[in-house]
Amino acid sequence: MEYRALEESDLDRWRELEGYAFSTNPSREALSPEKLGRLRGLFVDGTQAAQLELIPLLLETGRGQIAAAGIGSVASAPESRRRGHVAALMRHSCDELRERGVPLAVLHPFKRAFYGRYGWATFMERRVYAGPPASFASFRPAAGGFHAAGPAQIADFDAIYRSALRGRFGPTVRDEGWWRDQVLTDWGGKPYSAYIWRDEGGNPRSYIIYRIKDAPGGRRLECQDIVARDPTARAQLFAFFAGHADQVAQVQFKTPADAPVNLLMPDPLDCTVEPHFMLRLVDVAAALAGYGFPKDIAGRLRIGVGDDWITEHNAVFELDLAGGRAEVRRLPADSAADISCDVRVLAQIYSRYLRPRTAAAFGMLAAASRESLDLAERAFAGLAPFSADFF
Repeated sequence: MEYRALEESDLDRWRELEGYAFSTNPSREALSPEKLGRLRGLFVDGTQAAQLELIPLLLETGRGQIAAAGIGSVASAPESRRRGHVAALMRHSCDELRERGVPLAVLHPFKRAFYGRYGWATFMERRVYAGPPASFASFRPAAGGFHAAGPAQIADFDAIYRSALRGRFGPTVRDEGWWRDQVLTDWGGKPYSAYIWRDEGGNPRSYIIYRIKDAPGGRRLECQDIVARDPTARAQLFAFFAGHADQVAQVQFKTPADAPVNLLMPDPLDCTVEPHFMLRLVDVAAALAGYGFPKDIAGRLRIGVGDDWITEHNAVFELDLAGGRAEVRRLPADSAADISCDVRVLAQIYSRYLRPRTAAAFGMLAAASRESLDLAERAFAGLAPFSADFF
């Protein structure tokens, strides 16, 4: 087997496998050097048997930012499946990320159990709210107004986005290209409708990016991204929904798992919870060293980790916490640990999807003492993780 970056001569095979796996018709246009540089393949006897894309990301941690890679477009040849090729491809990609100093890998799975066996774990959920525009009739317009927006207003979109999602783990740090190609347009390059609400002083305080689609029961206003900096700005988004009562039968939008939208509604909206991205700690020590801890936390915490795929993680990681950072040392696996868990559980605690006390209560984490568990609880405290992006 050979793992390597793809070359121009490999792209016909890339498109073949991509189209087969995702039932699409990939463009025959030349790829940009940046895109081509992200493609990886696993070759067996000289034939491209599996492939993926490594997307460079910078994620907000709630108290800083950390490098990550999004893993997308994972595909394998139908004639060579069930032979461990995707597992080998994923392992090689993780080894590459470790060598490059990228401690986290994020993906959206076709099947969670498949990636779970390789150490990925669901690390965020999103609430999906839906209801008729009439449900929002109690929300009234405030002084100010909505203004159509697009690429020329990326700086305003980004200011709202960063302010509203401050403190959460998981939001993608969006550069201009990401806003233009991943948020304001769909994968086919078609622009979404987008509006920014500005107060009477002209300050951008909320935005909505959406498309009106045909759906069973009538047309639906489906949000791609919806963000508000404060309660007044949020109410204006709801008033915007109400203004579509004669155009759509339903609106749908997604929020962080801890957003209590129905507490604001006279009658509750339909609400479901969907699992979103999965996270893999590719390099535990680097992930912990790059994490922003609460600045008022000081102390020593030893975390015992079990990892049946990246065996270098089978160790105890000693964290000396001070000033919002951790000095991390790897100790032998038989060293005394304050808390111990599987690498998947650690990823969920790390992202603040799972509280240490909850993990202990459900038998997913062992704690040497209440004091140790309390320190872990305070060290990994924060808002629920969230990302509106998809890849």
